[in-house]
Amino acid sequence: MLCKCKINIVNRMKVYLLSFLFCLVFFFKEAIGQNIEKTEWPPDFEKTLREIGGTYIPHQHYSFTGWSNHGCDDTTCPLRRLGILHAILTHKDGQCQIMIFLGGPVPHAPQAGHPNTYAFDRIRSDFGYGGVTGSASRFDREDLRMMLHYYPQDSAKAIFNADFMLSYPFDMRRQKHDHNFTRTRVIVTGKNGYDIFLYFVLTNQGMLDFDKYLSNFRQTLWFED
Repeated sequence: MLCKCKINIVNRMKVYLLSFLFCLVFFFKEAIGQNIEKTEWPPDFEKTLREIGGTYIPHQHYSFTGWSNHGCDDTTCPLRRLGILHAILTHKDGQCQIMIFLGGPVPHAPQAGHPNTYAFDRIRSDFGYGGVTGSASRFDREDLRMMLHYYPQDSAKAIFNADFMLSYPFDMRRQKHDHNFTRTRVIVTGKNGYDIFLYFVLTNQGMLDFDKYLSNFRQTLWFED
């Protein structure tokens, strides 16, 4: 009888121990999962966005896939020279990525409807106009404006609550990003002297549906009044 009691006690201890170990594994799994989620979140995205008067509203069509110190890992890819990107989003159909660069404050706010002077330095680099480094001169800016497509201000207001919105192509030089993305179109928008660059990186099929991806992004990045 005594032997049976000892066996029962041992069995119960085994059950308690297994239950404890299961709970411990579950706890660490949850903790690791939360840590990964925080690590993958762009470290300065929301902070910088608030500094320039904007907010991010999550959208069902796009999800965060990371951030980067450059556009792509392949050193021969033209997107490599984009430098720091505050966030990268991917459309749920996998045909479009949006690489986001948030412009910082400028000493003097430009006239509404135009990107600021420092934004033209980035535009000049994207075009490789007169070289990819250096500042855009007054005459460079005049030439570059001829290559930009300006949207109506009503569109800028409806999509971003912004002062302006323009677009231009980014030359991928017949190379592919991530084995699939072949085209890039840039949207620049801004308000009160701050600018946001959105690089829509697309597959060939995605380029044909560009208007859809821009429409899906409506009010995702929003300038506060």
